[in-house]
Amino acid sequence: MKERIFAAACVVLVSTAIIGFSAGSTGASFVGSTTNPNQSWNTQNVTPPAAFTSATPKPAGQIDLVWTATTSPAGSHTLTYFVMRGPVGGPYSQVGTTAALTYSDTPGSDGTYEYLVQTKIAQGAGFFTSGNSATKSTQSDRTAPTVAGAFTQTRRAVAAPVTIDWTWTAATDGGTGVAGYDIHYTNVNPGACPATSVANYPNLMSVGVVTSAQASGLVSGSKYCSYIVTKDVAGNVSANSAAVSSTAR
Repeated sequence: MKERIFAAACVVLVSTAIIGFSAGSTGASFVGSTTNPNQSWNTQNVTPPAAFTSATPKPAGQIDLVWTATTSPAGSHTLTYFVMRGPVGGPYSQVGTTAALTYSDTPGSDGTYEYLVQTKIAQGAGFFTSGNSATKSTQSDRTAPTVAGAFTQTRRAVAAPVTIDWTWTAATDGGTGVAGYDIHYTNVNPGACPATSVANYPNLMSVGVVTSAQASGLVSGSKYCSYIVTKDVAGNVSANSAAVSSTAR
């Protein structure tokens, strides 16, 4: 009778261990269990991604995250990743799960956010997660910069090279900051300047955070039209400026 009671107790203990194992754990390691009490248990560490490579702001408030693969545990375990977001310093909450090494997140409003990644290991009916990766913080920015002011186009006073000069006043951006400007200009245009669009202004000059630029290699005595747009670091673009024109010489 005592032997039967002891055997039943062993079954209860083993079953409890298996149930606890399958339910999931948020520790930094997991223990493999078995229904055979004569087999030993094995422990392996579950590590977070080796490196959190980047958190890059994109247009419309999107943030693109990139990290490197988790290198453990060994074997054929299914790895996925929990993406966590919060204010700088935390607390963090889960915003996504992915099997890839990248994730795109769009917070509900502009601001500075911090991210970390955890590795998820599927094991039977449950799962286990690693500790936290290193953190990365960046801005969510969906607000376009202002239009550059006082955009003007003039012709140079010398005959060679054939050029036109542009000047403007600096634009502003309250989010990630101004990254530069795109100047769009026409081919030779004898008439009135067309509506401002890339199709009507097929030539492009991109410049950094400056307030002047110059185009050369133009046809002397010919009229050109142009407009300017501002770009911010996240890739948001301002409205088009008004078109201006002058004759190259």
